[in-house]
Order: sequence, then structure tokens, then C-alpha cells
Amino acid sequence: MIIFEDHKFNWKGKIIVFLAIVIVTGIPWWISTYTQYLKNGLYSGASVIICAVCAGVLAYNTKHKKRICILIPIAAHQIAFFIKAYIDCLPDPTNHNLIPFEILGHLLVDGVLCLIIVVMAKVLKSISIKK
Repeated sequence: MIIFEDHKFNWKGKIIVFLAIVIVTGIPWWISTYTQYLKNGLYSGASVIICAVCAGVLAYNTKHKKRICILIPIAAHQIAFFIKAYIDCLPDPTNHNLIPFEILGHLLVDGVLCLIIVVMAKVLKSISIKK
């Protein structure tokens, strides 16, 4: 099955892409401990940048609308964060006691960054098609 061939992909392709983005964006979080996550923004920053790059790749390589190219990576990134929060809360349930604010923060940063990257990818695609 070809996922990217400058066309819209079906639900099976969307699920495969969604799970791939969950794994790719979750790796920086899952390799860090809770204290590393709190003291160092590098892991969250890397995860957000990977999410935005995935959104840009979707926007450049498919004919989907911008909202689909933004929502799939953001939803996958949130699932990766929920897995991180669950893993961190197993040994100590008081970890992530401000999880609603963490979710809102990640949604805000993901949304803004993904929107910027997707718009840039669509503009770049339209310029490269005209040449």
C-alpha cells in the first residue's frame, strides 16, 4: 500500500500514519524520566518539533485539507503524551498533578507550530508545482 503519492489516503493509511506519528513523537518523552521531563524542556521541544515536521510532511505529500494535516499529528501527539503521563503516574500517582494545564499547553504550542509549518508546506508545494 502506497501511503504518499500526492493523493488522499483512505482510513487504513490514516491509521498507519497516526500510529507512526504516535511512536515518533512519543520517543523523546518515553526515553526520559519524570524528573528529566520537568527539569529539561529539550524532550518536549523535540517532541513538538517532530509533530510539526510530521504535519508538514503530510501537507506537502498529500492533497488533504490543512485541518486534516494539522489534526492528525496533534491528536497523535496528545496520545503520546497520555501514554507518557500514564507511565509516569504508575510509580507515583502525584506526578502530572497539573495534567489539564499540560494538555492545554501542548495543544496550544502544537496547534500554532503545526499551523505555521502546514501553511509553509502548502505554499512551498504550490510554488514547486507552478515551476
